[in-house]
Order: sequence, then C-alpha cells, then structure tokens
Amino acid sequence: MSGADLAEANLANVNFRNADLQDANLYRANLFDADLRGANLSGANLTEADIHNAKLRHTNLKAAQLTEAELRAADLSGANLTGAQMAGVDFKDAIFLSTNICGADLQGGNLTQRQIDNAKGDQSTLLPTGIVVKAVQ
Repeated sequence: MSGADLAEANLANVNFRNADLQDANLYRANLFDADLRGANLSGANLTEADIHNAKLRHTNLKAAQLTEAELRAADLSGANLTGAQMAGVDFKDAIFLSTNICGADLQGGNLTQRQIDNAKGDQSTLLPTGIVVKAVQ
C-alpha cells in the first residue's frame, strides 16, 4: 500500500499492523482506534487526520506530515518521529514512552512536560514554549 491515496477515507478501527504505508496520502483520513503498530508511515501525509486512540507502538513516522492531526490518547511508545512535521497536533493523553522525536516539529502542539520527559529528542526538536526535551543518550 506504499504510496496509496487514502485521503479522507474512513479507516476507523482498521488493522494496518506492520503495513507498508510509506508516502501514503492519508490527508484528513479517519484512523480512530486504528491498529498501526509496527507500520511504516515514513513520508506519509497525515495532515488533519483523526488518529486519536490509535495504537502506534513502534510505528515508523519518519518525515511524516501530521500538521493539525488529532492524536489524543494515541500510544506512540517506541515510535520513530524523526523529522516529522507535527505542528498544532492535539496530543492530549498521548503516550510517548521511548518515542524518538529527534528533529521533529511539535510546536503549537497540545503537550505536557511529563509526556516529553518520556521521549527522546535532541537540539533540533522543536517544542511548544516552556517544554524541553531530554537529549538522546
């Protein structure tokens, strides 16, 4: 499904576990409660997508576009968000345990320091004012 055009598709509760969705267009797609564990979404367009309550453990979102997406209560544990564009995303209650946010843009996102304390980033990680990231060890 690499490069698939799924813009505005209703994919609620879908099982995309370990799926290859690299460079897919998921603009404004409904991925509520979707299982995306281990999926490859690198370079995908998820702008304004509804991804809340989704399972994204160990998902590759490297260089993905998620601006203004809805990620409330999403589990991003172990996910790779390197270089992802995530400005203005709603991360309320999202889980960032061992999540790689190096070089990611999370400015304007709804985040707490407690969430980011569980993630790993670097000096190139862009965060909302007042939130700081631990450097990758």
